[in-house]
Amino acid sequence: MSLRNNKSRRVARKNKEEAKSFVDILGSDDFDEYINFIKSPTKTFFFNFLRGTGFGLGTILGTAIVLSLILYIVSLLGGLPIVGDYVRSIVSHINLGK
Repeated sequence: MSLRNNKSRRVARKNKEEAKSFVDILGSDDFDEYINFIKSPTKTFFFNFLRGTGFGLGTILGTAIVLSLILYIVSLLGGLPIVGDYVRSIVSHINLGK
């Protein structure tokens, strides 16, 4: 019985601490700024637009860098006996496209 009471007291104490921290967050200046930001649809739209543009640009640049590194590594494999023929045929197909 004692273990249950201790556990329930710990849970109650943890819940009180979480509620206090939540109330502290609600009273902070950052939360007021966030509410004002949410209330303004134009600010929200432009923020999300810029965020999406940055995300898209980062995705494209990251993909280009990773693919170029992969292609460079694959081009180094051109001298291998079995894989080299396959890589050379791929490279020749890519060069025909130019």
